[in-house]
Amino acid sequence: MVSDHPHPGPVPETVSAVAACLNMSVHPLMNRAWLLTRSDTSWRTTGATIVIGDAFPRACDRSSPCVFDNLWGGYVAVLLPADQGGAIELWRDPSSAVGCYYARSREWTVFASNAGDLARAGVVAVEIDWYGLAAHLTFSQLRTPRTAINGVHELLAGGRLRLGERGVTAQAMIWSPWAYGAPDKMIRDPADASRAVREAILGTVAARLDGKGRSILRLSGGLDSSILAAAMKAAGHDFVCLNYRTRHASGDERHYARKVANHLAVELHEVELDPARVDPFRSSARDIPRPTIFSFSQAHAHHLEETIGLTGASAIVDGGGGDNVFCYLHSAATVADAVRLESPTGWWRAACDMSDLSKASLATIGRATVAKLRHGHLYRWQPTDFWLNQDYVPSSSFQHPWLCTPGTGLPGTLRHIANIIQIQNHLDAGSLVRLPVLSPLLAQPVMETCLRVPSYLWARGGINRRVARDAFANLLPEEIVWRRDKGTPTSIVGGLFETHRDRLRDHLLGGVLASAGFLDRPRLERVFDQNRVAQDITYSLLVRLADAESWACAWLSRSDQPRALA
Repeated sequence: MVSDHPHPGPVPETVSAVAACLNMSVHPLMNRAWLLTRSDTSWRTTGATIVIGDAFPRACDRSSPCVFDNLWGGYVAVLLPADQGGAIELWRDPSSAVGCYYARSREWTVFASNAGDLARAGVVAVEIDWYGLAAHLTFSQLRTPRTAINGVHELLAGGRLRLGERGVTAQAMIWSPWAYGAPDKMIRDPADASRAVREAILGTVAARLDGKGRSILRLSGGLDSSILAAAMKAAGHDFVCLNYRTRHASGDERHYARKVANHLAVELHEVELDPARVDPFRSSARDIPRPTIFSFSQAHAHHLEETIGLTGASAIVDGGGGDNVFCYLHSAATVADAVRLESPTGWWRAACDMSDLSKASLATIGRATVAKLRHGHLYRWQPTDFWLNQDYVPSSSFQHPWLCTPGTGLPGTLRHIANIIQIQNHLDAGSLVRLPVLSPLLAQPVMETCLRVPSYLWARGGINRRVARDAFANLLPEEIVWRRDKGTPTSIVGGLFETHRDRLRDHLLGGVLASAGFLDRPRLERVFDQNRVAQDITYSLLVRLADAESWACAWLSRSDQPRALA
């Protein structure tokens, strides 16, 4: 908590009231700033810097005032000024591992890693930001500072906020992916690229899990989680694996998970996702200021909690972000990058690789490459139609600072960066379990190394994520390294829709979204009246819209609670 004005003497009553409401301890930082923590909060002080979360030192060639040059991990850093009247700074690490939300109330700016705490403490009057919600649904792969709760904002990953005596100044994006994805920083030799990626992952996993005790690795049997299994084994870490499956064959990857577990000689737990464990009318995102957590995640969380009890684990590890960081692209932008960096022989090889990978003709790839060379510096998010009232639908998306392409920026690298942004709205599901969830593939050293690999090398030989495959080829079974297909749990979503179809219709057409005029009711009614909705991707969008309804109901149920900062 930060005040606009000094409060010399004892802890102000307002700070004490919020701490008591949240059952937190108060730690004075200076005469206008106080840190409130729970018993399980990890934090430390180094000089004038308070680090909340896990942070690890980086080897730097020279002293740098930039926090991101000196630390990596999952943290928010608070930098205190040399004098009481100076500006306080908050820095959020680029991996998004620790949340950083804030709200203003009178003279106070209150920060929280959990936005639900802002509501529980009465810092904000709970009101839905309908335009913010519409922007989130329409561009659901994009994370922005604006949330869907009025007055609640988010400090973006890699960003910095300054707080003077007049409150928050504008956010500044300090960490830029373009510092690593610039043409002169590229690792253009395939062997060197694979070696660098391997070293980054092995080093990151060893440091991130050191001292964590036993972990549970969510092992699908796909490439990304299998690479983590190999890295955890190489680090000598104590872990067990957990594999989820659905009743439909498309979501059953036990064969591959067993291959990895047997190869590495690690324990494997297998569970079948139980749709009965999912209540689509109960929000899983009640503490998140956007409906980012899907209801079917409840089944994952239930089985994960059971495995925690069986194994005594103290942390969860997953391969979240692997496809994104490993540049899983089907785009001629990779060929455009080769044209910018390689000889004509390299252009041709990149075009053939992308043709093989995407199953598009060379003529199609050629035309698309010319277009990317002309307009590849622009990235446009594709909107999703959620049957919203058009008065709320944004005409354009927020321009994320990471996508501001410099003059020398490469089209494929731009799409690689956009891929990394897309995973950020999928990380909130970790809040459903009581243990920390670690995603080492999104750690800053891994992201920075992967951004230095040209986009066309990731598709070399017409094989996606090729550099990562080569990096771990001697640590995993050949069948896993060169596996091309991917499992999907979407069958459980289709089952949820068919089971609850009538209730979902009432939930949406008679809920708070419809009552607020947020939905296009006639269009939505026609969709539900179709006989074969579940045969199309539409059912997935309907379940997600129902998740948004449940989320809104959960937040609005707090609207009549007393406000500590009223």
